[in-house]
Amino acid sequence: APSVAAALVRSECAADGLRPLHTNPNLAWWCEVALESPIAAVNLMFFANVTVGFWIIGLLQRSFWLIDPYWTILPPLIGAFYASHPAALAKGRLMAANILVGLWSARLTYSYFRREEWKFGQREDWRYTDMAAQWPRLWPALSFFAVGLAQQPMLTGLTLPLWAAAHPAPGAPEWGALDAVICAVALEGLAVAKAADDQLAAFMAANDERVRRGKGKVLILDTGIWFYSRRARACARARVEAVQRAYGTQWA
Repeated sequence: APSVAAALVRSECAADGLRPLHTNPNLAWWCEVALESPIAAVNLMFFANVTVGFWIIGLLQRSFWLIDPYWTILPPLIGAFYASHPAALAKGRLMAANILVGLWSARLTYSYFRREEWKFGQREDWRYTDMAAQWPRLWPALSFFAVGLAQQPMLTGLTLPLWAAAHPAPGAPEWGALDAVICAVALEGLAVAKAADDQLAAFMAANDERVRRGKGKVLILDTGIWFYSRRARACARARVEAVQRAYGTQWA
C-alpha cells in the first residue's frame, strides 16, 4: 500500500521549469526522486516496504515467509512503475518485456502457492529456519541483513532491464527479428520451467500417497525433464534471465 501511494503521488507531480513539483510542498522531494531518479525511487520504496517493513512483520510473526511470494510479485510491479514513468516509450519492446515478466510471475506464484497447499504463511524458507536455530539470540538483528537487506540488490538488480526497455538509447532500432528470437527463447524457458514445476508437484504428491499406503518414498525424481538435469528449473530460469539481460544491454 505505501508503494502504491508513492506511485500515485508521482502521477500528480508536475514540472516547473527543470524541477518537478507537487501541490504539497512536503512531497516535492519525492517528485524529484521519482521523476529524475526512478531507480533510486524503486530502491527507496523497496528499503522502506520490504527490507524494513517485512523484517518487522517477520519478527512479529516469528516467520519470514512473506519474502518468498513477494519474489514472484515485486518484479512486475517494479516493471509497471518504470513503464508508467512519463518519459517511458510505450513501444513493442517494453510491452513484450513486461508481458514476459508477468508470465514468469504468474507461473512462479502458482507454483509457490500450490506447494504451500494454497495457504498463506504455512512455512518460511528452510534456510531462515536453520539460521534462526543456529543463532537464536542474534537472529532478530541478523535477519535484517540475511532476509531483508540481502533481497534488495538481487530484486532491484534483476529488474533493471525493465528500465532499459522503457528508456532505450537514442537511435535504438525498432522491434525486429532479434526481438522475436529473444521472446521465443524466453517463452521456451517459461514452458520448460512450468513443465518442471508440474512434474515435481506430481512427484511430491505421489510420494505423499506412497507414505499414506505405508510404502517408502522415491528419493530422486529422474523422469521427464528431470532426467536431463537435476536443476531443470534453474536452467530454464537462466534462459529467461538471459533474455532480461538482452533487453538491458542490447538497446540501452
